[in-house]
Amino acid sequence: MATERPRSSRQRYRAFLEDYKRRRLDDVSDTGDGVPKPVTGPQLTHARGPSGLAGSKPWARVSPNGRWMAYASDMSGRNEIYVRSFPTGDIGPWQISARGGIEPQWRADGRELFFIAADRQLMAVPVATSGRFRPGAPRALFLTDLDPNGLGISGRNQYVASPSGEQFLINELRPGAPSRSVTVLLNWTGALRK
Repeated sequence: MATERPRSSRQRYRAFLEDYKRRRLDDVSDTGDGVPKPVTGPQLTHARGPSGLAGSKPWARVSPNGRWMAYASDMSGRNEIYVRSFPTGDIGPWQISARGGIEPQWRADGRELFFIAADRQLMAVPVATSGRFRPGAPRALFLTDLDPNGLGISGRNQYVASPSGEQFLINELRPGAPSRSVTVLLNWTGALRK
């Protein structure tokens, strides 16, 4: 049975997000046996990052072929991107970033790894993931206004790469956009009774 290709831009956007949700791993959990495992449901709030990796952050992503895990760690004193074998973690790590980095994401075919550098550049690194892991040289794609320290919400992304790696959905304010305020109404149920 063939699936119909989404026609409208809204349908394409929804299909892109659904594909992304199926491919991503928000966090990994240290279960004590030395093997990182995907975390789902209520356990997500207790995830501590890749097992046995000092200073690791919740930005961990498993490669599309399931053999490699890219993650951020500050064990060197600042956040950097590393790759290790998955699920054992016994091969590697390879340091991917040279000047800081957070939020690694794989291209859908596993041939490229993206991350946000400390200077706010969105970076791309060609990689080989079949057989032995082989990273290429990082190159800057473009400057962003993204926070190089990441969002304060665990497991949330500031950007999403399309499956082809040619387009990015970036969560940033438009230049000159008006600031928005939030109104908090206290005791609103009491006001309803009056």
